[in-house]
Amino acid sequence: MNTLWLIIGGILFLLSALLIIIIIIFKIAPNKAKVHKKSPVPERPKYVNSRQKALYDIDQIVFELSRSNIDTRESYQRLSVTIREYLTATTGKDHTCLTLAEIKQMAGEDPNTVNVKAPDLRVTRIKEFAALIEGCYYPEFALKTKRDFRVDAEKAKRLLNTWS
Repeated sequence: MNTLWLIIGGILFLLSALLIIIIIIFKIAPNKAKVHKKSPVPERPKYVNSRQKALYDIDQIVFELSRSNIDTRESYQRLSVTIREYLTATTGKDHTCLTLAEIKQMAGEDPNTVNVKAPDLRVTRIKEFAALIEGCYYPEFALKTKRDFRVDAEKAKRLLNTWS
């Protein structure tokens, strides 16, 4: 036998052994998952008080309605929740899970509970908020409505700005 054939056979054997070792190393090595960078989420502004947060939330609802991300029904539902959260933050009493009748009762619909000589302006404002929430009820529960949400949103914003 020729020694050249032995050398070629040895080199082929070493190359195939090296190839098998490389394949085994890559099979055993953990696969590194590709890291997908998340797109940056715009931060919500820092609020000084609950009024600014409520005004921002109302503007966001109007914006989403204008882009057709939500329908009129959902916009009224969100407006009602925003108003209730604002009342909770300002009065210290939880208004988020109360019915409209309970909010009216807390506002002092009964003339015996309100001091006529010195009416509390907050009680008067809660009555206005209750009326606004009541105005949201029909479009909130109806499948279709002809009410203009932007008008009601502006009423809510005006009422928020007059709250002291």
